[in-house]
Amino acid sequence: MNKVLVAGLVVAVGAAGYVGGVAVTAGKVNEAFAAQMDRLNLAYAGQAEVGYKGTAGMFSSDYQVSVKILGLPEDLVADVGSSELFLDVNFKHGFLNSTSTSKLADTQLRTDLKEIQANSAEEFLTAETRYSYDMGTEQVLVDGDFQLAALAYAEAGESFSLAASAGTYRLAGETFDISMDVGALKLDTSEGNMAVSGVSLTESGTLYAADPMMTTAFDLLISADTFSFQDAEQSVEIKGFNVTADQKTEGDRTLIGVGYGASEVQVQGQDIAEQVSFTPNMHMVFDVDFDAFYSLAKQVGDLQRTDPAQLEDPFVMMGMLGGLTGKGLGLEIDDLSIGLQGSKVSATADLDMQPFTMEEAMMQQQALLQKVDLDAQLVIPSELLDAISALDPEFDPSMLDFAVIQGMLVQDEQGYRGELTVKDGQVILNGTPLPL
Repeated sequence: MNKVLVAGLVVAVGAAGYVGGVAVTAGKVNEAFAAQMDRLNLAYAGQAEVGYKGTAGMFSSDYQVSVKILGLPEDLVADVGSSELFLDVNFKHGFLNSTSTSKLADTQLRTDLKEIQANSAEEFLTAETRYSYDMGTEQVLVDGDFQLAALAYAEAGESFSLAASAGTYRLAGETFDISMDVGALKLDTSEGNMAVSGVSLTESGTLYAADPMMTTAFDLLISADTFSFQDAEQSVEIKGFNVTADQKTEGDRTLIGVGYGASEVQVQGQDIAEQVSFTPNMHMVFDVDFDAFYSLAKQVGDLQRTDPAQLEDPFVMMGMLGGLTGKGLGLEIDDLSIGLQGSKVSATADLDMQPFTMEEAMMQQQALLQKVDLDAQLVIPSELLDAISALDPEFDPSMLDFAVIQGMLVQDEQGYRGELTVKDGQVILNGTPLPL
């Protein structure tokens, strides 16, 4: 009898623990879901309206999420049939964990997509998100994956195809990771052909604790193996294309870098005697006060919600930028170049601005110069000019001699160069102080 009683107590306690765990997970997940919908609706106010409806339960929850995109052209809305996207989201709650599945709701959009899917039996969008509740940190940890079905369309000599795409995502506390591989795209029309392959996106970072829609650090890479375009007049092929962005926050400053590059760009056309192959690159870093940057982002977001037309008013924008400039800012261009046949024209710049007002920028240039520390350089090698001349016989490198006469450039055995510095209110161009 005692053994039966003990066994019964163990079962009862175990069942209570399971139900308690389910209740904790369901409650936390439903709470996190509602909070995220509210954050999205706030973050994209003025651009989109995000809403949801449904029922939240202990063992399962069902929602329908709606995303209405604002400001779309009327003809586009007429073609698509609606500016609103609907998703069905179903949660299954377990012991200290939960899993959600998402797909397009049964709307006209879903029906139209099935008509151009490579396999109409598949769902165009499927996503699975797994939630687990960490008792120690009292946080809901999230990871998931999603797939987009392949699309294919052909009619009257035109064809379009987009291979299947897939991605993963993870959120643990304030850190996140996202990755996505986009299917190859091909478009053939009577006017030209386009193809893109090997496109991927990866991003990782840290959310700002005070506002999870902002970050304090991230690294983003968007890359494509090849992009090609061809019509009756020209053909372009880009290999190894990439776009980068990153953020690092150090104390009260945040550094935001952006850049792009390609391993090779090939261009050929009616006006080009032979194929041109060059390599473009750019990378720059902005140095701004984090609180001022965050405040500016909030002000822009508020205007998007309340009066987006004001964002087109330069005086409004200058007023908002005053908070940013009032804390000083910096800009470093560490790579701005175009390479051609082993040689390249390149430019660099390092700018440090002490705190200043927009009034100084507009009305008191001399006072503003006292707050500028700039070192900028430009290099144009002779080999690059020779390469351009060989490709384009009409190109005349001697036109740069006019810039030399004006003092804007200096010529030497290596080619042309220019240097501009500003310090202590003095502007110096190629070693010569300029009168102010």
